[in-house]
Amino acid sequence: MKVLDSNTTQNIASNSNVHHTDDEDLDLISSEDYDFDDEEDEDDEYNILRDGASFTTKRVTTASSSPETSPDMNDNGTKKSGLSDYDEDSSSSSRELPLFNLFQKFLNREAIKKLQHRHALLNNRLERLKKVVDPKIIREKGQSLKNEKDKIKELIKIKKNQLNNHMNAPPFIRLMDKCAFTLGLIVLCASEFVLLRSPEKLYLWYTALIIPLMVFRFFMYHKAKYHYFMLDFCYLCQFLLLFYLFGHKYIFGTSVTPSLFKLVFALTNGPLAWGTIIWRNSLVFHDVDKLTSVVLHLCPPIVTYCLRWYPNSFPFEQACGGEACTLDFKQTIVIPVLLYVFWQFFYYIKTEVIDLKKLENDKDIMTSLRWMSVKQPHPLYKLCLRHGIKLDPVIILMAVQMAYTVLTLITLPLLISSFWLHTFFLIGIFICVSWNGASYYFDYFSESYSKRLHSDIQKDSHDKNSLKIGSFYAFLKFFTLFFASLFLYLKVILSI
Repeated sequence: MKVLDSNTTQNIASNSNVHHTDDEDLDLISSEDYDFDDEEDEDDEYNILRDGASFTTKRVTTASSSPETSPDMNDNGTKKSGLSDYDEDSSSSSRELPLFNLFQKFLNREAIKKLQHRHALLNNRLERLKKVVDPKIIREKGQSLKNEKDKIKELIKIKKNQLNNHMNAPPFIRLMDKCAFTLGLIVLCASEFVLLRSPEKLYLWYTALIIPLMVFRFFMYHKAKYHYFMLDFCYLCQFLLLFYLFGHKYIFGTSVTPSLFKLVFALTNGPLAWGTIIWRNSLVFHDVDKLTSVVLHLCPPIVTYCLRWYPNSFPFEQACGGEACTLDFKQTIVIPVLLYVFWQFFYYIKTEVIDLKKLENDKDIMTSLRWMSVKQPHPLYKLCLRHGIKLDPVIILMAVQMAYTVLTLITLPLLISSFWLHTFFLIGIFICVSWNGASYYFDYFSESYSKRLHSDIQKDSHDKNSLKIGSFYAFLKFFTLFFASLFLYLKVILSI
C-alpha cells in the first residue's frame, strides 16, 4: 500500500494553514465593517465551497501526477499496459478516498462556522436597527407633530376671529356702505348711459351685471340661511331671459324664437315687474342686497323693452322673429301659467319632499313658505287664522302665487302692442322703487342706522355658517334635473 510523499503532505498542511488563517481573519471583522449585501453573502458561500473543491482537486491531481507515485508509469518512466493501469487506478482510489472524505468534512465544518458567524452579525445589525426605529420614538415624534398642528390650527382660528372682529367693527362697516353707495350710483349712471346711447345693447350690460350678482347673492344667502329663496320663480325668469339671449338657438333652433320671446316678455313684464311693488324693492344704494333685488326685478323688463322696440342690432331680425308682436290668450295666460305650474311642482318636491327632514331639523333655514307664514305672515294667512280656519300654509302660498301670476299677466297684450304704454309702465315701476328707497332712507335709516349697525355686528359675531360642499352639490343635482326637464317642457308648450 502506497504512502503519500512529503510534497503531498506539505501541500495538505499549507492548505490547512490557509483555511485556519482565513477563519482567524474572519473573527477580526467587526459588525460595523461587514457587508450585508445579499449578493456578496451568496458569493462568500460559493467561494467557501469552491475553495474546498479546488483544494480536493489539487490534492488528487498532485498525488496522481507525481512522477514518483504515478500509476501510469513504470520505474523507468514508461507507460504500463492497460490491465495494469486499471488495477493500479482501482487500488489508488481505494487508498485515497478516506483522506478525501476527511478533508471534505473539515471544509464543511468551516463553511458552517462562517455561516453561523454571519448569522450572528446579522442579528447584531437587526438589534441596532430596532433601536433606530424604536416605536416609542416614533410615537413621541408623532405626538409632537400633532401638537404643532394643533397650535397652527389654533393660531389660524385666532387670526380669523381677529379678521372678523375687524370687519364687523363700525368703521369698516361704514366704509363698506360708502363703497356700496358709490358703486350703486355708478351702476345706475352706466345703465342710463347704455339705455340712452345704445338701447339694443342693453342686454349685454344686463348679462355683465346679473351673473356676478347672482353668485354673490348665493354665497351671502347661504351664510344667512336664505339660500332657498334662490329657488323662487323670479330666478327662473332670469334664466329664461339669458337662455333666450344666448342659448335657445343651439337647442331649439330659431323656429321657436317668436314664441320664446313672447313667453319671456310675459314673465318679465308680468310677475317679475309687479314683484317690485309686492316685495317693496327699494333703490338703496349702500345696501348690496337691496340693490341686487332691484336689478333682479327691474332690469329684465327693461331688457325686453329694448328688444321689443329697438331690435336693430340684435342677432335676430327682430325680437319676434319677423312675426307680429302681439299676444293672444294662449300666449298671454295659458303658456305662462303652464310654466308656473311646472316650476311650482318642482319647488314643492324640493322643499316639501326631498329636503323636508333637513328643513325640519334646522328652523333657521328660511324659505318663501316660512317667510309668509312665520317671518312676515301673509294677510290672507292671518285672516284665516283670525277666523279659525286652519289651512296648510303651503296651500295658501300656492293659491296666492297662482292668483298673483294670473292677475299680473292681464295687461301684457297692451304693453307689447303700445310703445307709450310700455314706457309709462316701466317709468311707474321705477318711481315706486325710488319712493321705497326714499322712505327707507328718511323713515328708517336716519333713525336706526346706529342700532342696525350694532345688531348686524352681534348677528355676524354669532353667525358661523359657511358654504358647505354638500349643500352646493345638492342644489346642483336639483338644478340639473330641473333644467333638463325645463327644456323638454318648453319644447312642448312652445309648440302648442
